[in-house]
Formats: sequence, structure tokens, C-alpha cells
Amino acid sequence: MNKEIRQAYTILRKVYENGAYAGIELNKTIQREHSTSNTKLVTKIVYGVIEKDISLEYIINQYVKKSPDKLAVLLLKIGTYIMYYLNSIPDFACVNELVNIAKAVMPKYVAGFINGTLKNIAKRNATMPSKDKDYLLYLSVKYSYPIWAIEELINDHDTDFVENFLNCELTTLTHIRVLEDKMTIEDFIAKLDENKVKHIKSAYKNTMYVEYSELLNIPNISKCYVVQGLPSIITANNVRRDAKRVLDLCAAPGGKSVLIAQNNPDAQVVSCDVSDMRVDLINKYAHTYDIDNITTIINDATIYRKDWENSFDVVLCDVPCSNLGITNKKPDVLLNRTKDSIKELSNIQLQILENGAKYVKSGGELIYSTCSILKAENEKIVGIFLKNNKNYKIIDVETNGVETEVYHKLRTFYPHISGCEGFFIGRLRRE
Repeated sequence: MNKEIRQAYTILRKVYENGAYAGIELNKTIQREHSTSNTKLVTKIVYGVIEKDISLEYIINQYVKKSPDKLAVLLLKIGTYIMYYLNSIPDFACVNELVNIAKAVMPKYVAGFINGTLKNIAKRNATMPSKDKDYLLYLSVKYSYPIWAIEELINDHDTDFVENFLNCELTTLTHIRVLEDKMTIEDFIAKLDENKVKHIKSAYKNTMYVEYSELLNIPNISKCYVVQGLPSIITANNVRRDAKRVLDLCAAPGGKSVLIAQNNPDAQVVSCDVSDMRVDLINKYAHTYDIDNITTIINDATIYRKDWENSFDVVLCDVPCSNLGITNKKPDVLLNRTKDSIKELSNIQLQILENGAKYVKSGGELIYSTCSILKAENEKIVGIFLKNNKNYKIIDVETNGVETEVYHKLRTFYPHISGCEGFFIGRLRRE
């Protein structure tokens, strides 16, 4: 029995059937099975199947005449991924394990279908789409990226830009921010070197990419750093340091709020999100790092609050979005996004931005950010907002040297340009 294939199947079934987050389910499995299975192989299979989802479907469709049951498709995807993209499991062992899973969870005839189809797939004679005949399909299958999203990107950019974006692979190291009030950056780096932990410099003196699994093995260091993406840090650092009241409207899990509070120790930071669960995440984050100038509130940012009108020096709207900028880290994002969902999100984004603008004092600032790289969620939202709010103007975003695409001082971070996950920041001042 191949335990790793079985564990990967259990996790992927939750992701595909129930919309579970792959990272959360993997962590549960790793904590439970750490000493008894090859967790790296499980992780490789889970993320590999999700990352290659469109490519795997294209291959499988060449071997099946009628669309099978969703669970059968999942078993075929796992088998196809292992046979096409992994070298560590022999074909016969892969087929045998997936057939056994089919026998255990599905009607008997399905096991025979899985067995025969996977044996045909193992011949590796599937063809890929032609770049000349169908360019969009070619890109979609090659990079396992939805055609609708490629069309959106091509509408916004030229084809070379889009291919460079799709072809970009970011580092697998984890980005962290060192807390210099807990340990100097020099001492922190000395600890990393002493323990032979791989690390690479980032945009700020106190930020870096590290091999996180190795970092966890260093004792008495866990409260000396925060795991936080570079664009998230840049966003929080654009909150001006003289702000006395700051509102973070969509704050969970709390990384930006915590950094804003640390940068502005004399400020009151009001940190909100839409549910108890999400506000609890902010509270835990603030408690972990001994932050006492954050006030948390359950609040739906799409609903206007009269009592907050003209009350804040800075309002941050890090709005719900498609997350298409962070698919390198969270490939399961692409499983549930559609063109229609972008339209729904854009309505929510504009509503939050319109509400947030009313909470800003005269002379104050409004920051709009997303982890999307689509103009429909970024520049176009800001453009509509500015037409409706003539008392706001765009001001520049400080990126600390990180390259971005710039449009009227609005900044979009693209992996192949910025070297980090995709993100958008617009900074506006109320006249």
C-alpha cells in the first residue's frame, strides 16, 4: 500500500468536493502523520495535482469517451500527475494503489475503468495543443491557467507580457519580517548562519526569504519574526507615520494591522472583519506579538457606518478579490474562480472603497489594495471611484525599490517584474 497516495487522495477529495483549503488540510495531515509518512511526497502530489489541474484534464480527456464521475476523475488526475510529472513512484504501484482506492470508495465497475484508463495513460502518448492553431488553449494547457483569465490578461497586456507572467516561478522560500525590538537583524542573521538556514535578502533591511522548515528548528526565535508577504509589508508601510487613527476595513488575519500598529505605536488602529472567526484571527495575531493599540470590531465593510464618517487619518481597504496574484502560493484559488465571479467581486470592491472614502478625514489618505493582477479589480475600480469622488487624487506608493507596473501612480506587482507575488496598491488623498 502506498500511504502517501492514499493521504494525497483524502486531502484532494476535500479540496475538490468541499472547497477546503489545500494548505490547511495538508497541515492537519502533516501534524497527524509526521513520523509515519513521507510528508514531502504528499505535499508534492497535492499541490502538483492542483497546479496542473487544467493540463491533467486535457490529457485525461484524450483517453475517456464519456465524462466519468468526479471522484473517478480525481483518481485519474492523481495517477496522471504521478506518471507524467513524478519519477519517484513506479507506474504499476501508482495504478495498483488508485485501483484499490476505487474499490474501497466507489462501485466495483469503476475500479476496472480506473485500471484500464490509467494503463493507457501510462503509455504517455497524449498530444498537446498547437500554439499556431489555438493559442489560448495552448497557453491554458501549457501553464494550467484558465482561458478566461488569460483572455483578461491579454486584453490588459501584450502576449509576450502574458507568457512571461505565466512562465514565472517564484522562490519556494518563505518571506518573513524580523522584529528588531526583539532581536537585531545582525543577531538574527547570525542565528540563521549558525544553524545553516538558507536565507536571501529582501527589499527591507529587516525582511528576507528563508527556508521555513529549517527556521522552525531554531529554539527561542519564534517571537522574533513574522511570516508576511512582501507586498503586504509594503502596503502597511505606506500608512503614514503621523497617523493617529487608522482603520483597516478587511483586516484578517491581521498582518497589516499589526505592522501598522508597530509602525505607529501612538496611533489607535481599528481592525475589522466580517465574522467572529476572522476577528479572532486578528486578536490572536495581535496577542502573539504583544500589540496593545489595536481595537478589533466585527464589521461588514460593504455596509456604511455613519458614526465613522470623517473619523480616520488613514483608511486601508485591502478588499476581497480573486487572489489571482497569489496562485504560486495558493493554486487552489484557480479551481473556483470564473469570469462571472470577477464581476461579483468588483461590485463588492467598489462598495467597500466608496464606504472607506467617507471615513477619511479631510487631508487624510485612503489605501486600496488587492492580491489580484487583473485591471478589472484594480485600476478600473479606482477609475470608477475617482469619477464619483472628485475630492480624491492619486498619490505615489513607496515600494522601497521593488519594481512594479505603474499607471498614474497606481502600482501593480507582477511576479516576473517584481520578484514577488502579484498585488495592487493605490494610494489616494482626500483634498
